Amino acid sequence: MAIIIEIVFLSLATIISIICGILIGRQVLIKPNALRLTCFFCTLLNISLLIFGYTRLFIDFPDVLWYYDVYLLLSAIYSEALCICILNLGQRFYPRDYWNTSLFKFAVVSLILSAVSCLTTVVIVILDCYEIIATIFFIISLTSFVICGWAAFTYSFLPIFSSHSHVQSHLNHFNTAIGIYYMVSLGIIACASVVCHIFLHISGGPSSAVWQIGASVDIILRSIVIIIVGTPPPERLIQKLRIKLFERAIVNVTLRERGVVSTGIIMDEFCGWKMDQQIN
Repeated sequence: MAIIIEIVFLSLATIISIICGILIGRQVLIKPNALRLTCFFCTLLNISLLIFGYTRLFIDFPDVLWYYDVYLLLSAIYSEALCICILNLGQRFYPRDYWNTSLFKFAVVSLILSAVSCLTTVVIVILDCYEIIATIFFIISLTSFVICGWAAFTYSFLPIFSSHSHVQSHLNHFNTAIGIYYMVSLGIIACASVVCHIFLHISGGPSSAVWQIGASVDIILRSIVIIIVGTPPPERLIQKLRIKLFERAIVNVTLRERGVVSTGIIMDEFCGWKMDQQIN
């Protein structure tokens, strides 16, 4: 029964990863940039892990230790690439020449330290050290990635907090709505990913069917993140979010800038919709 559930989750992760690859590949062909190319690279990493998952399940190859090393290494590369994507995305919320803040530098340093800690964990697993040592370094590695993700996340969306607090900001309402979309969606997935990785560590290792199911869920979460970061946000959702958050401000700007005067009926428009700078 556990094997059947494992196959179901592995197949579901495969389908979602293929859909993710098609969506990101289309975006790369339509409008290639470093962000989308990195997202496509992350998709290839996920597909590689799925291939190893199938070989482990059906032909028992590679062995557990080698598979776990590969999983840790590819997961580390994915996490590093994802943090770079989030930092790249966050730079677009800052005015030119003002993106290189102290928080950005801290995020870069934590990015490097998390890579080093993960590589150290892989080496310890290869050397087959005591389980307590491997556990300690796994916790250090996970903590460093959480700190790195927090720094990248906070740096990227800090301008949005300032805008919503009526502090001087360089964002217009449209871009603020886009930022809130990214912040909420990525924040939810990030919390789910942390829980998933904790579950992976306490589930008995790659030889356990429960671990393989958790690994499939992890790949599904990764694919969702790639789709969120690598594709433009839904336009209708952004419109509704913008109206919901800034309805009064939009009406005031419409009255002030366009001089709308009527018999008590105000047409609520998106002022300067085509002029707004789109993030994606």
